[in-house]
Amino acid sequence: MFNIFKKLIPKKPEVISLNDPDFGHITFDQSDSDPTIGIWQMNENWEMPEDCASVGCSSIPGTIGGPDEKARAFLLAKKGALQAVWRLVADRLERIRCKWRPDTGQQDLRQVFRLTSLSLEEPMTDPPNWEVSFEPVDGKWIFACIQLSGDNITGDTVDT
Repeated sequence: MFNIFKKLIPKKPEVISLNDPDFGHITFDQSDSDPTIGIWQMNENWEMPEDCASVGCSSIPGTIGGPDEKARAFLLAKKGALQAVWRLVADRLERIRCKWRPDTGQQDLRQVFRLTSLSLEEPMTDPPNWEVSFEPVDGKWIFACIQLSGDNITGDTVDT
């Protein structure tokens, strides 16, 4: 009888992980259409207090063998230029702050938010479609995500 249930319940895919020299311990999330491609996710953050950041890359396009080299180069370049990322999204993040955190008055954005995530859309495009996400420093729940195509903001989402 249990054999019938085993046939009806899909088998969970094997968890694929590796220790990457740039991203640390990462885990692979396979595409439904092709299990050899998908996204990698960091399991530990890059702690960068000087940039008001504790960054995890939640979507690194790649194959079962590891992150795509273009994705790696893009995300590492953003990691090395977080102040430029802050400047790029400051106006949009300020609008989000005014709407969702008016209690923070005119505080500097870096006193209100911490940069917490960088993500790339899979498959990679030219220019890359990517997201940068923020959470409040004080722990009050809000998650702000700003979507970009290259250096152009294309949208944002806010979860509360």
